[in-house]
Amino acid sequence: MNPSTPTRHQTQDTRHASAARDVPSRAALAQQLLVTRQLSDLLPALEQRNIRSVLLKGTAFWTCLYEPGERPVSDIDLLVHPRDFEQAKAALIDLGYERYEAENRPATTRAYYNHGFRPARGQPGTVVELHRCLTHPIRYDIDMDGLVDRAEPCVAGRTRAWRLSPEDALLHLAIHRSMHFGGFDEDPRNHEDAHRIVSQRHIDWDSLAARAGAWGCATVLWILLDSIARRHGTPVPADVLGRIQPSRVRIKYLGRALHRFNGAWTLRRQDLPGWQRRFAVFPLQLDRPGQFARSAWFYGTTRLRDLLEPLRGNGTSA
Repeated sequence: MNPSTPTRHQTQDTRHASAARDVPSRAALAQQLLVTRQLSDLLPALEQRNIRSVLLKGTAFWTCLYEPGERPVSDIDLLVHPRDFEQAKAALIDLGYERYEAENRPATTRAYYNHGFRPARGQPGTVVELHRCLTHPIRYDIDMDGLVDRAEPCVAGRTRAWRLSPEDALLHLAIHRSMHFGGFDEDPRNHEDAHRIVSQRHIDWDSLAARAGAWGCATVLWILLDSIARRHGTPVPADVLGRIQPSRVRIKYLGRALHRFNGAWTLRRQDLPGWQRRFAVFPLQLDRPGQFARSAWFYGTTRLRDLLEPLRGNGTSA
């Protein structure tokens, strides 16, 4: 069966009973029903403005990889093309969502690749993270036109939706794992998601490896694929791992900064403060010197503006 077709979701109601018998899954199932209802209002509102919004991570994986109630989420991640970002923000505000921002960091708030929105007070639902890129565009050379064009149609409950192609979803998981909570934490969801994508979807391995090289994220993809192959026995082709394997110097550093936890690469010192954690994993996140230079300049100048703008009295947010 093609997992991108609505057929999979026509039997969703019959699965609710079996999921509900599992007590730990009841909360996740209730949450999924609530979020799916939330998406039934949100996605059409964006579509009416001719905005293609692409589900990311958990809500996207509900449409093809998990049974109802099996995969909890903490928020709704939606990707739109950068040219549609302001219109998408306006659409959420028209629906009653309220923007929230990082305190005392005006430049960071404006420059950040996603903006957060809470449902209106008193309204049920979860936070929406509206993305204009998978991460800061300064870090990787991501082709946003291709990313959005390659998105697949799917169904969230009874609502038409879009999700990343399986290759792009793997790249997103690899990038996200290198940054989530400072990078390479022990959360197993990322590995389980990647394992299921490889096991259940058709992967164009040549395109995946080529795209990782073009984006500059081959290192983090190798870390992810090597982890799931060892942790889950995921059928990742050995020649693909060989093509994207980092240099010997980077492998040596990787062995100092990370270790295998249940077979997967994780940071050795999970207790490190945030800034030390980010410093420790930064050499593993990017492939090319130009990416490091751009990222260092971006973060340095943005943090400096965070400090200076309030002093000048013009710290406004877009």
